[in-house]
Amino acid sequence: MSILRIIRVLTRLSLERIPQSEVLQFGGTEVSAPELLADEFEISSLPLVSQLVNVRVLLKSFSHFRFSRWDYYRTYIQLANARVILVWHDTNIEAYALSRFIDIPVFVIQNGVRHNVGPASGCGFIDDLRRLSERSRPMVDVYFCFGAAEPILLGDYITTRFVQHGSLRANAYAARRTTLPHRPTGKSVGFIVSFPNKNEVPTEHIQGNRHPFMRIGRNVISYADFFALDALIARALARVSTELGANFQIIGKRSDERSIEADFFREVLGDHADVLCHEKGDGYAMADRFDYLVTIDSTLGYEMRALGKNVAFLSNRLKLLGISSGDLTYGYPLNVAADGEYWTSATSEPEIEDFLRRWILRCESSMGGRPEDSFHLMHLDPRNSILRTTIREQIARRQ
Repeated sequence: MSILRIIRVLTRLSLERIPQSEVLQFGGTEVSAPELLADEFEISSLPLVSQLVNVRVLLKSFSHFRFSRWDYYRTYIQLANARVILVWHDTNIEAYALSRFIDIPVFVIQNGVRHNVGPASGCGFIDDLRRLSERSRPMVDVYFCFGAAEPILLGDYITTRFVQHGSLRANAYAARRTTLPHRPTGKSVGFIVSFPNKNEVPTEHIQGNRHPFMRIGRNVISYADFFALDALIARALARVSTELGANFQIIGKRSDERSIEADFFREVLGDHADVLCHEKGDGYAMADRFDYLVTIDSTLGYEMRALGKNVAFLSNRLKLLGISSGDLTYGYPLNVAADGEYWTSATSEPEIEDFLRRWILRCESSMGGRPEDSFHLMHLDPRNSILRTTIREQIARRQ
């Protein structure tokens, strides 16, 4: 073993005592979004063995002749006296095998719109589940999902009970959303985008970047191709906003004004690019300021639609690239028409401009209110009452 590898192993070791916690977040060295439930439950994290190894847990496990990673996790859970496991990173494949080795329930909380898209060097989420099923059936006790799409998309691959409760963060935002944030004067249009961290991108540049970025099935898509639709929509939105006298801004995902989103859209729109940056978790209040929101496939767009905002979806990345797949389209895998009042299959700038113009004017004609529809892709449960009740019941059952 090299010195560098020894150092890496040593940095993953911990001697800290295991805190007593009713709820353990499986994965991560710190509690992330489930911290929103900490006003009611004691929550701490159970890091994956690839992230951090607690020496106390390791020695305890070895003393009982338990040597597998599952033995380690089971010992950790016992020392924490946990009653429930929460999985926030719902694409963590280890989570779907954990139930077979422990005697407390595993609840998965969906944290992003799910498709069979994966890193270029790996494979998609559904492909990962298929591979796991070759050894054992993927299983969790409850999958708290966004809406109607996930039971159809994942039902053939996971043994679970699907509960449609919406988004953990959006539900928490809805509970404290007493008044709308300050809005700019006049009409306002926001384009919600989602780009990777700048330091994760080879050359730290998107335009013209032919390095592989994403894989869907056998198709590997470069950075430049994957985000080509973002550029096209931005140009169309800028023209329509100018025509309708609306203030147009781009809602980025990062807090640094030097983010790769800002670089990308300055190249696309020049001096007209106005990219808003925000701290993690603040995107809801920022998006709430706008009259009209447009997105390709950002989870925030689905969340804002559930919160009652006017949101348009242009989920056509694969169609633009000539890839024949329903994946990454609006409503997939539900039986949704290719075009509707607030979504479109258009991929050319003139078609997109025409759709956006008609959509905004239609929204304006409805007296500022969003028309009622059957938006089943994202439920809304303010304060996460369904999730809280389920956790509460499990804790009481095991006391």
